[in-house]
Amino acid sequence: MIMEALKKEGLPPPPGLIASLAAGFDSTASHASVILFPVILDLFIWLGPHLRIEAILHPLLAAFQSLPASPEATMTQDVMRQFAQDFNLLSVIRTLPIGIPSLLAGAMPLTNPFGNVIWIDLRDTMPFMGWWLVLTLAGWIGGGLYYSWISWVTMPVSNTSSLRHTTRAVWQTIVLSLMWMLTALVVTIPVVLLLGMLSLISPGIAQFALLLGLFFFLWALPAIFFSAHGIFVYEQTAVASIMCSLRMMRFTLPGSGLFILSAFLISQGLTLLWQVPPASSWMTLVGIIGHAFISTALLAASFVYYRNVNAWLQQVMEKFKTQATSARA
Repeated sequence: MIMEALKKEGLPPPPGLIASLAAGFDSTASHASVILFPVILDLFIWLGPHLRIEAILHPLLAAFQSLPASPEATMTQDVMRQFAQDFNLLSVIRTLPIGIPSLLAGAMPLTNPFGNVIWIDLRDTMPFMGWWLVLTLAGWIGGGLYYSWISWVTMPVSNTSSLRHTTRAVWQTIVLSLMWMLTALVVTIPVVLLLGMLSLISPGIAQFALLLGLFFFLWALPAIFFSAHGIFVYEQTAVASIMCSLRMMRFTLPGSGLFILSAFLISQGLTLLWQVPPASSWMTLVGIIGHAFISTALLAASFVYYRNVNAWLQQVMEKFKTQATSARA
């Protein structure tokens, strides 16, 4: 209905996907230094020491080993044991939905060109919690600085970013990240309990409820994806930025969803290419740089798309407001 009204009034269509992607890649190519954030993060995860929490997870592993023998229990025990041995706590620094993209945070390589990685074992809960808090906060702050830099390089006109603006944006990034973390906890715990109860009644009903939950998540994904952009583009608070992304999703859901899907397919498709070299080869460095450039370019394209869509929405709203005023007169 909105598109029909736009055609009737002679208003331009929403911003195009290809133009936004091209502008994002051009901005990144013109300011190549912006990829330093993801490159440095991946180098740190690849060549630096790893933090192992196997000793802390030992009671949980023992609980799983006490389960009655079955193929499912054996598979679960093997997965948990492998996770405890290979998990690198430093990967927590890759925060979502706001953070610095990383090629190796999820892969958690066990080797590098110098040999096997150096492990530092954490054996007590308090050091683990301390490291987790510090790394999470570092991920939020680094993500805020990274987003702020990308927002600056994608501005249509040259402008200087003040220290006050950057500091405020980073603070609002932390607030927004805390809001999404609490929301995830509030939603996830009841959903897991509900799915567990439904699976006892009927596995089919539980699977259907899970599909409904995934559908709702995909529907809300554009609002989550663009929830931080208003902080850096319009200097909004975290709450105002979320509301702006919700309004944007309301009027441009098909286009915004297609943009996110396209960016996801490009990113994941090329990630398979970047992960071809083994972690023990220096060719991994090529993958790190390539992943950093593509991820940064796609994020830059999202800022271009966000600015253009909101400018288009403002134009449409003003047109409709003028028509409503004329009709009342």
